[in-house]
Amino acid sequence: MKHTDLDKLAEEVLTQLEMEENTLLSWGITGGTFDAITKVEQIIDSLPTPLIRELWLTSERQGVSIEHIVQNLVERKLLFVGKSGYRSRYAETIRLLYLLKQRFKFEDWLNAPSLVSNVKTNLWYRNYPKRNHTWNQTRVLLEDARTPDFVLSVLDELLEHGNLQLSGFQVESLSHLLKEGGKSTDGGTIIGAGTGSGKTKAFYLPAFGQIAASIKGDQRTWTRMLGIYPRTELLKDQYNEALSEALKLNSLFDSNSIRPINNWLLLWRHSKQC
Repeated sequence: MKHTDLDKLAEEVLTQLEMEENTLLSWGITGGTFDAITKVEQIIDSLPTPLIRELWLTSERQGVSIEHIVQNLVERKLLFVGKSGYRSRYAETIRLLYLLKQRFKFEDWLNAPSLVSNVKTNLWYRNYPKRNHTWNQTRVLLEDARTPDFVLSVLDELLEHGNLQLSGFQVESLSHLLKEGGKSTDGGTIIGAGTGSGKTKAFYLPAFGQIAASIKGDQRTWTRMLGIYPRTELLKDQYNEALSEALKLNSLFDSNSIRPINNWLLLWRHSKQC
């Protein structure tokens, strides 16, 4: 999913909301809510950080309003709305942690001892890695690692012939996973980065490179990649991104007399369940 300027602005505003919530959370007061429109208006009126100022001035020229910011956060499940008002996902997580109980029988859900005795909260401003690695630089690195030419062609399509740049961790992930994918032994790799940093692309780039190479060598239909997501909302966003990435490869596959990646069955199942 492309990380838009509105997404970035909404997340910076969210940080301000979370910091205000944290004043109460640090004292163990977890039931607080707020009026989202009013709070966001106050933040935009004061423009507390240079980044918020820059993002707001750009977004305002594009017709973005206070309501759009709130809607963005709600749709992305970063704000939750209840009967008394709004609460950030961060504050809702802390509230639910405090409510966990040590249950040993069905009847003790109300007066059982708390499972979590205390929560120490710590908030930082969101940081995003710079995407300053060009495709040409990355290609040289992959060529040195003897990446097959067809996989390089696939990556060239996915990165829009150099129009998209990568951050350092994405290049590292791409190089590592392509190398690991060629091994006959099992292994595991964890890609860790903040929300909006590009973890999805860090995984799908090498995954589609390997899938394309596999289909080129064996055009029979069988499952080559399985994505498992803990939440439906993550599945919706990231599967849509995966689908759009796969569609970029159709012309390349056609010119090489290769069938396209079959993902219609996954889309049908996804639509039926979600």
